[in-house]
Amino acid sequence: MVTTEEETVVHYIWNEYFTLKQLEQELTDAGFLVEKYFDDVSGTTYTGQASTIAVLARVDHTRS
Repeated sequence: MVTTEEETVVHYIWNEYFTLKQLEQELTDAGFLVEKYFDDVSGTTYTGQASTIAVLARVDHTRS
């Protein structure tokens, strides 16, 4: 949490490691459909060799 005279801003910094399968399960459980995986947030093609994973997901409107 950073507090100044003008505002208070809360930052959530998570240090969590997921496998691709775990990440997809987390998103599915939260009501999302995974569209595509990337090696990073700049959209590098997923190789599984990067130290990061970026995911394009959308809300699953078929779930009630």
